Amino acid sequence: MTPKTPDSPSGPTLGVLADSFRRALLAENKSPKTVMTYLDAVTTLEAYLRAKRLPTAVDRITKTFCLDFIADQLALIDEYDLRESKEPDLTFRTTPALSPDRPARPGAPASVVAIDLADDFEPRAQEAAGRLFERYHH
Repeated sequence: MTPKTPDSPSGPTLGVLADSFRRALLAENKSPKTVMTYLDAVTTLEAYLRAKRLPTAVDRITKTFCLDFIADQLALIDEYDLRESKEPDLTFRTTPALSPDRPARPGAPASVVAIDLADDFEPRAQEAAGRLFERYHH
């Protein structure tokens, strides 16, 4: 008997079953975007397994292979997020207080008018901004 290698599948591979998976998703009335996302995940998993020289036959893919793949994808996402992240804009902006001479914009909910007219609004807003600043700069 010939030993199995990553390139000698014992059953159908992910690539072979992808079209069947697509048909099943469409039969379940999944949105086109969902179908595309799921099939992209299958393609990405298959590429990962091939790159690691692991089997792509469905009956030879283990839970460990899948967990390693998920961990690898999450690490890529974290790496991307770190490169793309920007400092939050914590600039405190004030707007002129409402008064009988300066009413709220037309159609503003009564709760907005009540909050803006409250005597303690500005100190509360400054306190909230301070908490945000502390949260993001520790």
